[in-house]
Amino acid sequence: MKDINEIFNKASSYMEEKKYDKAFFLFAKGADKGDSSCQLNLGYLYENGLGIKKDIIKALFWYEKSSELGDYAGLSNIGLIYKEKGDFISAKEWLQKAYKYGDIDALLEIAKIDINENKITESKQLLKLLITSSKEATEYSVQEAKKLLSTIEDGVSLQIQNKKDIKL
Repeated sequence: MKDINEIFNKASSYMEEKKYDKAFFLFAKGADKGDSSCQLNLGYLYENGLGIKKDIIKALFWYEKSSELGDYAGLSNIGLIYKEKGDFISAKEWLQKAYKYGDIDALLEIAKIDINENKITESKQLLKLLITSSKEATEYSVQEAKKLLSTIEDGVSLQIQNKKDIKL
């Protein structure tokens, strides 16, 4: 397999078959050849410990490398890793970069962080922007934004401490 598209497609097939060790090998091969999609997927495998031992540092490395080549999904993934670790400042920085480069769905995660920081006005603006940009956003993000906005506008307790209403 010499063609990068062939490598990526075969690795993706292995992912679907849950043959993560084989997918890892091929994505690593493509990543080393400079393919941003392979780099992104390699980051995902490292982040989730699929086919390789979980390694968040390596996941961050490959996500950033893929974004340097124009695959900006890596920026959101980096933001989500920081968010999961509770580093909301870094998470927001990376998610804002992702939005800047066209990832409309990043607005949902930024809004959730704003809610957690009690910045309700800001979060409402972001959610409304996401909803009105529904052609560029995923259906999941639009529906989630509508639910959050409804919850905020109805004055229902968000119960951030218990994380019952909002999955941070």
